[in-house]
Amino acid sequence: MAEFLVVYDYGTGGIWGYATAPSADVIKRLLPDLEVVEERPAWMDDETERRARQFSSFVAGDEATYPDWVRHLINRG
Repeated sequence: MAEFLVVYDYGTGGIWGYATAPSADVIKRLLPDLEVVEERPAWMDDETERRARQFSSFVAGDEATYPDWVRHLINRG
């Protein structure tokens, strides 16, 4: 399992988090609304990363670990 930086881009901004999964492809298949980001953006400082890890980390495929914003994405269809 690896950890991936992900973002849900809603047009005027984005919600950032960290997903644990076997691969980026698994995240893309399970949560197609999320983009897997290869590198931490230059604007993301250590505190912003810490908060994303604290409040928006989850395991792809384990819905019990999903933060509310990810649950909303999968339940809106």
